[in-house]
Amino acid sequence: MTSDELQLFLEKKIPQARIILTGESCHLTLTVIDRSFQNQSALQRQKAIYAHLNSLIAEGCIHAVSMQLFTPDEWEKRDTE
Repeated sequence: MTSDELQLFLEKKIPQARIILTGESCHLTLTVIDRSFQNQSALQRQKAIYAHLNSLIAEGCIHAVSMQLFTPDEWEKRDTE
């Protein structure tokens, strides 16, 4: 699966989120900015994303994923702190 295909896959699964994906299937960096992360722990956020990725990981389409998960407010503040 290419990064473009994965980008489209995630955009369909999480249409309200802003998704930034870099790398290819062996080494992906995924940044997701979504209001649904409000009041969620880092673990809860990761579980929400892995729920969409687990089948792709099991099939071998994705090998390694690094995630950065933000609310819109956190995303805006990240460069100013």
